[in-house]
Amino acid sequence: MSWLILVFNLFNNQQSFTLSNLCANVTIVEYDKISKNDIQYIDNICNKAVFDSKTKLLHSIKISLLKDSENFNQLNDLKYRFKNRNKYVLGSFSRTTNHIYITDKIDSNFDNILRHEIYHVLSWHNKLHLSDIEEEYNAKLFGNLN
Repeated sequence: MSWLILVFNLFNNQQSFTLSNLCANVTIVEYDKISKNDIQYIDNICNKAVFDSKTKLLHSIKISLLKDSENFNQLNDLKYRFKNRNKYVLGSFSRTTNHIYITDKIDSNFDNILRHEIYHVLSWHNKLHLSDIEEEYNAKLFGNLN
């Protein structure tokens, strides 16, 4: 695992996983179950997305892989954890905390969802100053570049 730096996260008593290369400042900090293959897959998606964007990740980013449910503390917990969000999502980026929250269901759609959220990160970090409509449109396009 030379491409991966393991860090111990005292807050939730889980190992956190720092990604590599262009995504060396991206850390998976929250998950239920995760395999080495999952980490490598996420690492590959992140690095390809940043490379394709021809920009840089300028700040540290955290990623939480959460169950796609409305239960307490999960991705669509609109009652407590995400009470400031008013809609059901498969991924979101918090500009205030530099944190991507994304479904933990790593399937064929996961690639598009993660690329979409990485676009929001890159847009914010590189100060593209797009309208919400333009940014969402561009994020959808970027998410579908496989």
